[in-house]
Amino acid sequence: MLYRRVESVMQPVGAIENNGQGYAYFDRDCVRATLSTNPYAVWATNAFGLNNADAETVDATIQFFRSHVSPAKVRIVPDGWTKEKADRLRSHGLRHTGFHTVMWSPLPMDVEPIPADIRIEHVTDADEYDVALHVQLEGWGIPYTPNSPLVKLRRTWRTLANHRMYLAYVDDQPAAHAMLYTDGPIGYLENASTIKRFRNKGLHTALIRRRINDAMALGCNAIVGGADFESPSRSNQIRCGLQIAYLATLWSEAVPDQGG
Repeated sequence: MLYRRVESVMQPVGAIENNGQGYAYFDRDCVRATLSTNPYAVWATNAFGLNNADAETVDATIQFFRSHVSPAKVRIVPDGWTKEKADRLRSHGLRHTGFHTVMWSPLPMDVEPIPADIRIEHVTDADEYDVALHVQLEGWGIPYTPNSPLVKLRRTWRTLANHRMYLAYVDDQPAAHAMLYTDGPIGYLENASTIKRFRNKGLHTALIRRRINDAMALGCNAIVGGADFESPSRSNQIRCGLQIAYLATLWSEAVPDQGG
């Protein structure tokens, strides 16, 4: 599901002249991988399915990243993983760099009300969508330029059927954003950020609650979330009722030293 979510937001790249984000795909046997050469789109660079891949496919996956001059990033789930496969990644210069927590809950579930001082809108209007993108990028510490290739690409997300954008307001000021991805009967809490000056006001939690409510209204029978291990996002999702399903390990290739 995580790969399909990444792939689906990358599909509109054909509308962006010259593929300004450097997106590329890899598909072989059980492995799927995507990458972006844009340093502000690191979320789009990952390989999935190597836990069940043979040695030749592992080698080809790493070569896919190197052919695009992009350090390899691999997400490993527990099923089928062995010491020999870990050694294979190490032989390519990858090392274990972190954990990613996957959480879930069956639906329906009880959801606490959203505080009265927070207003959340499901964004469909083009102008408000641009505001949401501004909040999204500022929340992640990414410079916002109205007509940059990155913004032009993300504007196309507004028309994607399975992705919904939300914008949270405090005192009528846009303060935080989040997105919901649906894949059949499953809803995924796919992306969220809060502008720094508005943090610690319950916005992230409110956006989780709104998306769970909307997933139920859309007929989903499960909600899934992901977050870095021991991060505030992880804690907020657990407080909203999600349970830990498993931990994935993150493996990364060191970025070459460019010298000084």
